[in-house]
Amino acid sequence: MINRPIIQWSVDSEDWKSKDAQMIIDKVTSSVYDGSIILLHDIHPETIAAVPEIIRDLKKEDYQFVSLDTLLNNPSSNETYYGENDHRPAGG
Repeated sequence: MINRPIIQWSVDSEDWKSKDAQMIIDKVTSSVYDGSIILLHDIHPETIAAVPEIIRDLKKEDYQFVSLDTLLNNPSSNETYYGENDHRPAGG
Protein backbone atom coordinates (compact mmCIF):
# COMPACT_ATOMS: atom_id res chain seq x y z
CA MET A 1 0.00 0.00 0.00
CA ILE A 2 1.22 3.50 -0.76
CA ASN A 3 2.19 5.74 2.12
CA ARG A 4 -0.45 8.40 1.43
CA PRO A 5 -3.93 9.15 2.72
CA ILE A 6 -6.79 7.94 0.55
CA ILE A 7 -9.21 10.74 -0.38
CA GLN A 8 -12.77 9.85 -1.28
CA TRP A 9 -15.83 12.15 -1.31
CA SER A 10 -18.93 12.84 0.73
CA VAL A 11 -21.06 14.53 -1.95
CA ASP A 12 -21.45 12.77 -5.30
CA SER A 13 -22.69 15.15 -7.98
CA GLU A 14 -23.71 12.17 -10.14
CA ASP A 15 -22.67 14.31 -13.09
CA TRP A 16 -21.71 11.18 -15.01
CA LYS A 17 -25.33 10.02 -14.78
CA SER A 18 -27.43 13.14 -15.25
CA LYS A 19 -25.29 15.08 -17.75
CA ASP A 20 -27.54 18.09 -17.09
CA ALA A 21 -26.00 21.26 -15.60
CA GLN A 22 -29.04 22.28 -13.55
CA MET A 23 -29.44 18.78 -12.11
CA ILE A 24 -25.75 18.79 -11.12
CA ILE A 25 -26.16 22.19 -9.45
CA ASP A 26 -29.27 21.05 -7.58
CA LYS A 27 -27.69 17.77 -6.46
CA VAL A 28 -24.55 19.44 -5.10
CA THR A 29 -26.20 22.43 -3.45
CA SER A 30 -28.85 20.27 -1.76
CA SER A 31 -26.34 17.67 -0.51
CA VAL A 32 -23.39 19.77 0.65
CA TYR A 33 -22.59 20.34 4.34
CA ASP A 34 -19.69 21.81 6.31
CA GLY A 35 -16.56 19.79 5.62
CA SER A 36 -17.84 18.11 2.45
CA ILE A 37 -15.61 16.80 -0.30
CA ILE A 38 -17.52 17.17 -3.58
CA LEU A 39 -16.94 14.79 -6.49
CA LEU A 40 -17.15 16.43 -9.93
CA HIS A 41 -15.77 15.16 -13.25
CA ASP A 42 -14.21 17.78 -15.50
CA ILE A 43 -14.59 15.57 -18.57
CA HIS A 44 -18.28 16.47 -18.93
CA PRO A 45 -19.17 19.85 -20.50
CA GLU A 46 -22.31 20.01 -18.33
CA THR A 47 -20.17 19.80 -15.20
CA ILE A 48 -17.89 22.57 -16.44
CA ALA A 49 -20.98 24.70 -17.08
CA ALA A 50 -22.37 23.95 -13.60
CA VAL A 51 -19.25 24.76 -11.56
CA PRO A 52 -19.43 28.59 -11.64
CA GLU A 53 -23.04 28.51 -10.43
CA ILE A 54 -22.23 25.91 -7.75
CA ILE A 55 -19.42 28.12 -6.47
CA ARG A 56 -21.62 31.23 -6.55
CA ASP A 57 -24.50 29.49 -4.76
CA LEU A 58 -22.29 27.96 -2.08
CA LYS A 59 -20.47 31.24 -1.44
CA LYS A 60 -23.88 32.88 -0.94
CA GLU A 61 -24.47 30.26 1.76
CA ASP A 62 -21.13 31.29 3.36
CA TYR A 63 -19.27 28.14 2.39
CA GLN A 64 -15.53 28.50 1.89
CA PHE A 65 -13.39 26.59 -0.59
CA VAL A 66 -10.13 25.27 0.85
CA SER A 67 -7.40 22.82 -0.12
CA LEU A 68 -7.56 19.23 1.08
CA ASP A 69 -4.54 19.86 3.32
CA THR A 70 -6.42 22.70 5.01
CA LEU A 71 -9.71 20.80 5.25
CA LEU A 72 -8.20 17.59 6.60
CA ASN A 73 -5.53 19.23 8.78
CA ASN A 74 -2.49 17.05 8.09
CA PRO A 75 -4.17 13.83 6.94
CA SER A 76 -2.71 10.53 8.11
CA SER A 77 -1.31 8.07 5.57
CA ASN A 78 -3.21 5.15 7.12
CA GLU A 79 -6.67 6.72 6.83
CA THR A 80 -9.37 7.03 4.17
CA TYR A 81 -11.08 10.44 4.18
CA TYR A 82 -14.64 11.16 3.04
CA GLY A 83 -14.93 14.66 4.55
CA GLU A 84 -13.50 16.89 7.24
CA ASN A 85 -14.75 14.80 10.17
CA ASP A 86 -15.28 11.50 8.39
CA HIS A 87 -12.23 9.27 8.16
CA ARG A 88 -11.64 5.58 8.73
CA PRO A 89 -8.67 3.23 8.80
CA ALA A 90 -7.47 2.56 5.25
CA GLY A 91 -8.30 -0.87 3.92
CA GLY A 92 -10.93 -1.43 6.57
